[in-house]
Amino acid sequence: MSQSPSDSEARWKSPVSGLVARLLAAKSQAAMVNTLRAERRPEKTKALTSEVKAHVSALAGHLRSNRSRQAIATMLAMVFLDADYAISCMRCDGVLRASRYGYKGSLIGRVAKAGLGVRDLISASPDRIAWLESVEALSHIAGNALSLHQDIEQAVTAHRTVVLETVFVIVNTMLYRGWTNDPEANSLDGQRYSSEEYAEAASLILRTFSALFPIDDSYFNLVDPKALGANAVVYDRLLLAAIRLTKFMEAELLLDGLPYRADVEGQTVIVSSIDPNVERSVRLGYIQGQGQAMIRFAHLHATGTALSIRDVIDQGFERGGFDKMLELVEHPVRRLRLTSAFLVARTHATATGANLRAHRGGGRAHRHLSLEAL
Repeated sequence: MSQSPSDSEARWKSPVSGLVARLLAAKSQAAMVNTLRAERRPEKTKALTSEVKAHVSALAGHLRSNRSRQAIATMLAMVFLDADYAISCMRCDGVLRASRYGYKGSLIGRVAKAGLGVRDLISASPDRIAWLESVEALSHIAGNALSLHQDIEQAVTAHRTVVLETVFVIVNTMLYRGWTNDPEANSLDGQRYSSEEYAEAASLILRTFSALFPIDDSYFNLVDPKALGANAVVYDRLLLAAIRLTKFMEAELLLDGLPYRADVEGQTVIVSSIDPNVERSVRLGYIQGQGQAMIRFAHLHATGTALSIRDVIDQGFERGGFDKMLELVEHPVRRLRLTSAFLVARTHATATGANLRAHRGGGRAHRHLSLEAL
């Protein structure tokens, strides 16, 4: 059937939109691929580049709304017309991260697989294809990540009034006492993870809470009195779930931002460096970080006794100034509370004249990130 001049003109004025429309007219994904085989690829222009960029955002909208046909058609059209640029934009913008869509990764896996299914029709550099393969591999455990996310939401909701302060007290205690982890422990054992990883988990719990409820001061007033007793397992499981979920998000960031790839090995997804120089750089940074921590530790002990919180309070009463930095809070229980202004002022004042005890976490180096079905 011949095309009218207006149809032909529209095809070249909006090549991506036009191709998406033709693909959506196909009855199946296989028919979409057959449609692509009959297409003629236009020359690359600034207008085409701008339209591809716009459709990267459109793809994110389709994924967010779970519009599978539109998402697959948009993906196929973009990679057919300008694969390298389209994949670069998707990677840069994090469009194929399951964490951005409530960890619903099955559609992301299908979209990535659709792009890989037409690799013989597109012109894409090997690293772009490798990225799509990695996204598809990581999507295999997105369902596990969703389960972890749901477990976190349920725990946060069930212990809404005390969960935030309790989690922060637990993590702060680990930092203060110098938590020692065992990297050789099982991935389902909380002993495996460092205090830094627990701090990241606490941050994720806070973000999850804020997505569910408006945060106000009342959520930082009470600690669960059963946190070390009957409810200890609740917080152990909550923090462990949050740690494992941060590992999934970390994998997404590594794939999008650094030369890393993901491969499926049985029930495990292995995220590893493609470039050995990146590996060496991370290891060197870890070694230097450990050396600096040892130097600071030696300096701390060589320069005298650290200033304790009790000393800070005593000096505050002696010198005055607590009238604006200490407030009496009546609810839910009567207590004195130091304001953040006090903490900032005292930290600045004592930093030059005395040493404050502080915990500084060292860097981390990974030969690879192993996500054992989360």
